[in-house]
Amino acid sequence: MGHASGFTLVEALAATAVAAVLASLAYPSYQATVLKLRRVEALQGLAALQAAQEVHRGRHRRYATLVELGLGPGSAGARYRLDEAAPGAQGYRVTAVAVGAQAADQACRHLRLEVRDGLALWSSGPSDAADNGDAANRRCWGW
Repeated sequence: MGHASGFTLVEALAATAVAAVLASLAYPSYQATVLKLRRVEALQGLAALQAAQEVHRGRHRRYATLVELGLGPGSAGARYRLDEAAPGAQGYRVTAVAVGAQAADQACRHLRLEVRDGLALWSSGPSDAADNGDAANRRCWGW
């Protein structure tokens, strides 16, 4: 009688268990990478907003609201809500706030662009205070 080849049930269960452990170790890293990649949506939106603001200011001597610029309250992929402070002649402030699944990007949940007297200030943080330190701020903005 010949020897049967193939996997036994115990071997198949062991292989499945090893695969499950490896997947559980890799998943958090994968999720962090996905959140970071999706953060680009906010960065691109804020950069486009900044360019539109400068064009508007060149024509009207003041910065505009999102409505005046023809922009909606959210980012292109709806992963961020745009909150604005009242713009004026000297500056404006817009914060991209992560919503939905993107809100799991806790340290970078709030990405703020503030322009005052011609200077752009970029800040980030887990709350509306956007008070990350320099290292965390650079990580959020990808610098």
